[in-house]
Formats: sequence, C-alpha cells, structure tokens
Amino acid sequence: MIEKQFMTNNYRFYLVLLCVGVTHIAACNPVPLSVVAADFSINGVAGTGPTSTGTSTSSTSTTSAKTTSTTTGTNTTGTSTTSVQNVTIDLTSKEICSTLTSLVTKVVLDEGVKISPDPAVPRDYTNPVTYTVTETYGEKVTYSVTVKGKACASSTTTSSGAGISTTPLSCTVAPAGNTGYSLVFKACDTNLASSALYYDKTECVRDNATGLIWEGKTAFGLRAGQNKYNNLDSTNLLQVPANNVPGTTALAARAPVQAEIDAPDNAIGYKNNVNALKLCGASNWRLPTKDEQQSIRIAGTTTLTGTTTQIDLNWFLNTNFDGYYTTSTQFGTVVERSSVVQFGAGTVDNWLRDGTVWQPTLGAVPLRENSVRLVRSAF
Repeated sequence: MIEKQFMTNNYRFYLVLLCVGVTHIAACNPVPLSVVAADFSINGVAGTGPTSTGTSTSSTSTTSAKTTSTTTGTNTTGTSTTSVQNVTIDLTSKEICSTLTSLVTKVVLDEGVKISPDPAVPRDYTNPVTYTVTETYGEKVTYSVTVKGKACASSTTTSSGAGISTTPLSCTVAPAGNTGYSLVFKACDTNLASSALYYDKTECVRDNATGLIWEGKTAFGLRAGQNKYNNLDSTNLLQVPANNVPGTTALAARAPVQAEIDAPDNAIGYKNNVNALKLCGASNWRLPTKDEQQSIRIAGTTTLTGTTTQIDLNWFLNTNFDGYYTTSTQFGTVVERSSVVQFGAGTVDNWLRDGTVWQPTLGAVPLRENSVRLVRSAF
C-alpha cells in the first residue's frame, strides 16, 4: 500500500537507497515502475498488459505530469535491475487492415524518465519491438511491444490514379470531376464489396482541377496544422544566412549539414517521416512549388468567427492562418530564402529558410518558422 500511495520520483529513489543495505528483505524487491502498458499507444489505441517475465513486478499505479517522449538515450547511474514487460496493442477493431511495417508509437513518460530507441521514429512491428526505459533512479526495464492488426491484401492502383486499393477493385468509385475537391479513394469495403471507402479529409484531399493530392492536417500530433518547420534543403548552398549583428563578430553564411536537413522540425525531415508512414498509401509526398501552393488559394471568405481566409475550409481542415506555408521554390537568386504563401490574407512573400526573420539592428533573429502542407501527384 505504501508503494501505491507514494509514487513520486523522490520516494522511489529513497526506496532504492533504503534497499541497498537490506536486499535480503523480500519487501524491497519490487520497485514500482513509472511506465505501464497503457502508456504505449499507436493510432489512438492504448496498449494492454503487461505480463512480467523478469525479476521485477510492475505496479499498475500511474503517476501524473507525464509528457510525450521524443527523447532517446539511457541513464547508467544508480541502481539497475532487469525486467521485461509485455505490451500488446490491438488495432484489429480500430482499422480495416493494418500495415505493420511503418508505425509510430506514442509513449508518455514521467519527467526525467528516458526511453530508447526513439518511439517517434517509424518502425516495423511485424515482429515485437523492444524498448528500454530508464527510470530516474537508474532501473532499466525492457518493454516488448507486440502489435496486432488485420492483414492487408496486395496493393493495386485504381484506374483513376486517385488512391490505393488494399483489395482487388470490385466496387464503384465516385467520379472525381474536373473542378472542386474530392475525397481520395482508399479501398473497397471488405465487409461490403460494393461499397467504396475513402481517406478522411485530415489525411488527404484531391484537387480535381489539377489532379494533385494534398496532405490533410490534423488538430494534434505529427501532422498538426499548427506545427512549424524550417526549410533547409541543400548541403551545397549557403542557406543559413550570415549573422551581421552590430557590435559582434559576424558569422559568415554557411550551408546546412545533412542532420539539419533531416531533422524532424525541418520541412525535408518532416516529408521523410510522412513518406515513411505511407500517408494515404503513398510514399511520394513532397513540398509544393510556389505555383502549386497558390493553386489552392480562393477568393477571400469570412468565417463565423470573423476570420478572413483564402482556402476552402470545408476541405482543408486545421489550416494555420497566423503564418506562411513554405514551398520548394527558391526566392529568385537568394539561396537563403524560399517563397511562401499565406492563407489568411493570401499574401505571397519570402522568408529565411532557417526559421529566422531579419531585423536591421539585430540581424537574423529566430522568431518565425513556416507551416508545411505536402503534395503528390495522383499517380
């Protein structure tokens, strides 16, 4: 009961210190774990279990003040024991079928608790994936995560090229037309073969006039509309501007390194992560050109809240109106700037690629980053 009532990090650390000199006392063997099966989730489905197969048993108590983990690494200090917790995430009731080869896991952790490898990186869950959690007091616990899902049949492309079917095409797909927008075909319903299924607007939307498929935006998570990114894309061009702050030693302009380009808060790194997830069944997502980005602008309309927009909110949900959407188009000959499009006032402008703005007295100041909406061809 004492362990269940006192779950703070300080208490657990004190408990470990107390047990150092009395390891022969059974009451000291187990130490409560901060991570439980339900702290693991994929696509909103929480894990179940765990069943301990190691030396420590897990308390089912949970703690507060947890944050989503994007941190990797281990902590080798303190007392270290070994235990294995089996976690099962069952997607069979959530999805028609599940491709297990590229899934992202969300894990909530107490402050100071570390996990390795990084669960935010897409991974193949065809077989169980093992994670090591290092508690703040040094204990390392292994979590074996098994994902269950209904198998998807071999992919076949529809004749319209508007999407990917996970079953042989045996249903009628609604015609896309030549104007406006439409949903992207997903598959024939495995329970009702004559019924077609479509991706949600927050996943992807088809522009019938151009044939381009646009990334949808979610309210939260990896593809949230409010997320901001840099736009570095070349290790050969001086895309990071010079730091000409008066009164200081000026730093020359430089080319970004590959790690900066592949970073998840950079547009290219974000694109790579989305392609790894095979959003809407595709892995050829890219940044749009300036002209492509402008092609989804419409005449200004006023929403019920009085906001003026230049994008169709019936189709492009969770659009960011406060900043600009970046493009793959360089601004003229200025390598450190790219063209950007704003969907509030509809402005077309340019911004520094490394997420900064230029102030005459301060030079490049890291105040602004841009949103990203990816695009792909229908084929």
